Amino acid sequence: MTDPSRTKWCEVSPDIYSRPLGEPDLYYTTNAKVWERTGQTASSIKVHVGISLHLPLVDDRSEVQLRIEDSLRYAWKQIRFHCPILASSVVLDPETKIWNRVYQVANEMEVIDMSMEQTFTTNCGSRTPEEFLELDPPVPFPALFVFPVAVPESSKLDTVKYNIIFQSGHDVIDGMAAYAFMDNLLSYTSEAFMFEENIPDVTFGSEHKTYLHRFALFLESQRQKSLQILSFRLFGTRETEIARTFCQFMPSKERRYPESLVSQRSHFRQTSPKRSSEFEI
Repeated sequence: MTDPSRTKWCEVSPDIYSRPLGEPDLYYTTNAKVWERTGQTASSIKVHVGISLHLPLVDDRSEVQLRIEDSLRYAWKQIRFHCPILASSVVLDPETKIWNRVYQVANEMEVIDMSMEQTFTTNCGSRTPEEFLELDPPVPFPALFVFPVAVPESSKLDTVKYNIIFQSGHDVIDGMAAYAFMDNLLSYTSEAFMFEENIPDVTFGSEHKTYLHRFALFLESQRQKSLQILSFRLFGTRETEIARTFCQFMPSKERRYPESLVSQRSHFRQTSPKRSSEFEI
């Protein structure tokens, strides 16, 4: 087993941190490098969550949709800040021939903007979430895909629906942590939705001081919580409603809407070149 002291993060140059891969990391990374030549991924994690927001009839549904997408974008930035390893990369040291995971501190907004453009997608074309889940291309970095769901304009109860898919290589995150990840994502989304004025931006530059080193501890702290979620939902057959409240969305100062409960149905898939295991919860 790899000595934990040999896989600690170290600052190798200003604002660039690196650590050698541990045995589990090296296993998944090696598989990914071998299988990417085939156009497939050796092992990937995909989590699919559907959310729906029920509101009284509104004059402009697109305004609500824009607010939701901005809230999801804020949530993704918060996740990016609190889990900087999601933006790390695996690099082979040409001298030592050792694979290292490398993270560069995001001191400039241009870096964050480029990262968001690569990893946060709201325009998925004509592809459906089901079609997307069937794909198995290489996964160069963790990413979030947002699919708006069309609803009839004549609906008496205005409903805004979205399908959200998180995709990552298995070398970055495992299935249990992915559930905790999605729970945190929805929490941050709710937080952003509650702001009465403009959603604040997330300031980067200090994320490495705490969260880069504590990411493994964070995952461990979420493991029991994830196990409870998984054991409850795996054996349940009904759609569950969670107390995820988008409070008093205010598209303008003149209008105010009551609290709404979001229905959530989750879909988890773990893929490998020879098999695919999935279940709906």
